[in-house]
Amino acid sequence: MCLDAYSDDSDGDFHHIVTDPDRTRRAWVDEHYDQLVELFHAFKQNGELVFGGAHYQNGGFHTFICHTYDMMMPHRYPQTSD
Repeated sequence: MCLDAYSDDSDGDFHHIVTDPDRTRRAWVDEHYDQLVELFHAFKQNGELVFGGAHYQNGGFHTFICHTYDMMMPHRYPQTSD
């Protein structure tokens, strides 16, 4: 978990908001799922046209979306292991 922000509730007290990076990524995937599927299929199709069957042969949709998410978040270290 990481500490992302502070929040001001109605009585004027500030408290920490703790967010789970995995939960944040899941919410992002849920919000953009249709576009990510379309992007993944275009990535696979175009890559196979250029590079043949060797293109992205060990990666799947999950790896693709993790990498895409990591690269779109500024000031964040990549979480993907491959």
